[in-house]
Amino acid sequence: MNTIGNITVTASTVGNPTTPTATSTTRRAAADGANERRAETRAKAHAVQSAAPRASSEPPPISAGRLQLDIDQTTGQVVGRIIDKETGATIKQIPSDEALRLIASHERMLGAILDKLL
Repeated sequence: MNTIGNITVTASTVGNPTTPTATSTTRRAAADGANERRAETRAKAHAVQSAAPRASSEPPPISAGRLQLDIDQTTGQVVGRIIDKETGATIKQIPSDEALRLIASHERMLGAILDKLL
């Protein structure tokens, strides 16, 4: 048996005894890689199963902010805001200021078109 790099060469006793048969360590490496992938899959499945009970429980209450609903004077749209209780700053607003400006702009353009048509 001779080793050349990652390849082990042995003499074959089947057929022609002078023809060497190469057994590569890549087969072993491929088998090791497959075993590692199976272990990773099992670990991921275990993580998902252990997280499932936590995901199905109720989310924690939001205590950092309060909900404020207003009517935008320009568009008449209902605007929802989450306001930080400590600072009074707006955390999130739906629709955004940009969306409200776009709605108002479209309403003005539509009004101008209707005025010309009528």
